[in-house]
Amino acid sequence: MAQVEYLIIILIGIGIIVSIFYYTSALRNANKTQKLQLETRQTQLSTNAGKIDNSNSMDKLVVDVFNSFNNIREKLDVITYPSFPILYLGDYPGYMRSKLKIITVGINPSISEIPTDIPVNRFKELEKMDTLNKLTHNEMLSYYSTLNDFFKTKQYKRFNSYEYVLKGLYTSYYENATGNKALHTWLCSNLVTEKSWSKLRDSEKYTLSLDGRKFWYTLIENLLPDVILFSVPFQYIQRLKFKKSGWSILTRFTEKNDGTPRQSPYEVLVTDSKILDKHVLLVYGPLIQQPFGTLSNKARFEIGYSLQRKLKEN
Repeated sequence: MAQVEYLIIILIGIGIIVSIFYYTSALRNANKTQKLQLETRQTQLSTNAGKIDNSNSMDKLVVDVFNSFNNIREKLDVITYPSFPILYLGDYPGYMRSKLKIITVGINPSISEIPTDIPVNRFKELEKMDTLNKLTHNEMLSYYSTLNDFFKTKQYKRFNSYEYVLKGLYTSYYENATGNKALHTWLCSNLVTEKSWSKLRDSEKYTLSLDGRKFWYTLIENLLPDVILFSVPFQYIQRLKFKKSGWSILTRFTEKNDGTPRQSPYEVLVTDSKILDKHVLLVYGPLIQQPFGTLSNKARFEIGYSLQRKLKEN
């Protein structure tokens, strides 16, 4: 009996030794594998240094946008110079981290975005870029930095109309308590023109829109927002290629800011839609001189608050 117990103890000891040897060997192999992976990654980074990652859909979009920009400004003399395409404005990394992702939409960038007399006033990184030639990796990083930092330096009154709607949704272009960041985009063209869109010739609008609308849709598919706020002429809303469940009235304002009756009510419309199988809420408010025009900031906030209730219902 004692011999059997002694044999069992020996077997257990051998088992422990084998286990330790196996674990040590596995750990050594894992370290070798990890080291090899690290060396491979470092080689890839070294090889790709200064190159743009065309497998990244946003990087590819930016490259396509700049190629189009250089092509179009040879055809049209209405593009401001110096300038560069403005794909979006706002904190893109912050937007991607947001629990509620909201996009606001205009027609094309205002000349006030890139004043021709002081072109690097708002976009200081522009001076580091050679927009006439193919973008380098560092120029791509400068471009993203330029767009991402736009709302970090100051607040802009011309974005207030959208900003107050965003506040009702506990979102903002700027730093805020919820951390939700919105981005501003342009539906028809991301190129800055010397004239306002309404004063461009139809042929100029057509040329700008051919690539501009295509790029906007591609951008939206990359951003996959929860809500898209439109306050543009309704004719452009009717041309949206997104499938819509049907417009309905979210809220209406029957009184002016001074309390007197409006000749016709200001109606905000909503419809459900899908982008790449993701549910998206499209919101439209009439453009009257400015987004959500003729409304007070309080009324704009109420629109955002109504949207928040609508989202909770969905």
